[in-house]
Amino acid sequence: MKNCKYCNSILDDNAKYCPSCGKEYTQEQINVEKPTASTNNTYKPKEDNTAKYCSIIALICSLISFFSPILSLLGLFIPVVGMFLTMISALSIPVMLLAFILSIIGISTDKEKKYRKFSVWALILVILNVVLDAILLLAPLIITLIVAL
Repeated sequence: MKNCKYCNSILDDNAKYCPSCGKEYTQEQINVEKPTASTNNTYKPKEDNTAKYCSIIALICSLISFFSPILSLLGLFIPVVGMFLTMISALSIPVMLLAFILSIIGISTDKEKKYRKFSVWALILVILNVVLDAILLLAPLIITLIVAL
């Protein structure tokens, strides 16, 4: 059985005219489409991009928050701008926390280990950021103790 290409009604195999619309067919015009593997609709599951997006966003966030100790350090040497720079560096704490959470999610969901390196670098930058922030927070106290002695 074939279908008419004009009205899509069913034709006999050796029909010369369509019974519905009356169009004439030659044997070459009657197309028989057999289902093939390429025409079958097969289910393809969507790729899970959680690890990819979490890892890349974590790396970007950690790079952004990594500059907060530098801003704090500049604030120590430039007293007029120091308060403003310290406020900006304080805003990076939520960004650093977001980078930490996203990098953990990226590592735990990356089954093929494609994007794990981004998450690991994000974690390294977050840890360095915490260490530098701790040093910069303790620096005024240490300087005060040294001067007092």
